[in-house]
Amino acid sequence: MAYDDIVVGGGSAGAVLAARLSQDSHRSVLLIEAGPDYDGIEHTPASLLDGQQVARDHDWGFTAEMVPGRSQPYPRGKVTGGCSSVNACLALRGAPADYDEWAALGNTEWNWHKMLPHFIGIENDQDVHDRWHGQHGPTQLRRYTLSELGPAQREFVKACAVLGFSSTDDHNHPETTGLGFGPWNMSAGHVRVSTALSYLTAARSRQNLSIRSNCLVDSVLLDGRRAIGVRLQGAQGPETLCAGRVTLCGGAIGSPAILLRSGIGPANDLRALGITPLLALSGVGENLIDHCSVALSWTAAPGMLPTAAPLIQSVVRYTAEGSAQQNDMQLMPAQFAIESTIRLQALLMKPFSRGRLSLSSANPSEQPDICLYLASHAEDIRRLRDGMRRLSAFAHTAECGATGSHSVSLDGGTTMPLASLEALLQQDAWIDDHIQRTVRHYVHPVGTARMGGVDDPGAVVDQYGRVHGIAGLRVADASIMPTIPRANTNLACIVIGERVAGWMREKDD
Repeated sequence: MAYDDIVVGGGSAGAVLAARLSQDSHRSVLLIEAGPDYDGIEHTPASLLDGQQVARDHDWGFTAEMVPGRSQPYPRGKVTGGCSSVNACLALRGAPADYDEWAALGNTEWNWHKMLPHFIGIENDQDVHDRWHGQHGPTQLRRYTLSELGPAQREFVKACAVLGFSSTDDHNHPETTGLGFGPWNMSAGHVRVSTALSYLTAARSRQNLSIRSNCLVDSVLLDGRRAIGVRLQGAQGPETLCAGRVTLCGGAIGSPAILLRSGIGPANDLRALGITPLLALSGVGENLIDHCSVALSWTAAPGMLPTAAPLIQSVVRYTAEGSAQQNDMQLMPAQFAIESTIRLQALLMKPFSRGRLSLSSANPSEQPDICLYLASHAEDIRRLRDGMRRLSAFAHTAECGATGSHSVSLDGGTTMPLASLEALLQQDAWIDDHIQRTVRHYVHPVGTARMGGVDDPGAVVDQYGRVHGIAGLRVADASIMPTIPRANTNLACIVIGERVAGWMREKDD
């Protein structure tokens, strides 16, 4: 059977794209998902519904190099809804400057002025009713109230005041900074509002939408310079499916890997794997960007962590000392009730470091090489150094002391009195070495099939998601972001799905 549209990947953008395209009853749409698909909320596992914890049971099992020679697990959601089905639910838009930066790189459709109506349109904000927010979209947003905070979170709030941080009722207002309690994309009952629930639930009854789960797409089927379908590995073995258009929504890891296996990418790299280059696009797999973090942990004092404590309830957005990038950092306490541990993290949200994704094999069942190269840029190291010192400042407050911060653990396993850490933090060289040994991802990869004009040698797609040089083939997910927003990327991915779907419904490729 031939389809009008095949959408590869049912995640934060792909589920949106398939749902929106299938609103046209004259268009047949196939959504292909590598993981399982749960037909409605009543069939969805409890782990995927619990918006207060990260779900870890629907994962690709990837690893990634943080810095050369040091790898860690790299969680990615393998289920309909993708990472929106497993994430921590923090739903931030980013700064207006993030999207104006995309426009300055030749992607004029993506400036803040054009993005804001879509951010408003996708949300059903339960708490804030003003011109910056909407109440009619499919994505529910809510914020914790002060009365909902547990004991450790309340002490953190007090510590923020002691250290001079302002507070905000709305982290998605374009001019706010400081401490806030959300927003989170979950319902009042703390149910995670994934795109599988918010977009696909209403679309499932449409006769023109088909969903194939547990199917791994190998490559795009090409006829010359036109995409005409996909090759996949399903339960019955290899299969070829035809379509008028193919859109890759496999994320910043999956989409470039499919392009490379299709013969689209750096020619020499493809030849080395026995893949015939069909289109030499040097930017495929390059420009891999992720947020990153450093942290301190300590054993929670008795009574500080209730048994059912949410993972995260409060977030501080701030600007690193000496930085030209406003709100380029987050600071948040994570609560691990089972382990009775508090982990205070400083997260770099506007990094300059860049990594790379490449194939280790032409076999789609083997994961690509994910090399993040976090903290490879001097300015990133400097801001993370500032982050370590801010963590110590928090731990030294009487309020954090009440939660148990007198003795702290560093990532890497070392535990010491807080006073001993303070002496080490006077030494830039020690901090810089510690950063290289412990810096971690924030699992928000973007940029590996970035958008830009035909005169941009590193661009893979144009600003409408169309792959340069291939008709009928688009990419619509985090991989097309040319730079990373200073925010958790789920909302931006949803908007990418909405916008590309709108353009596709207006005009066939």
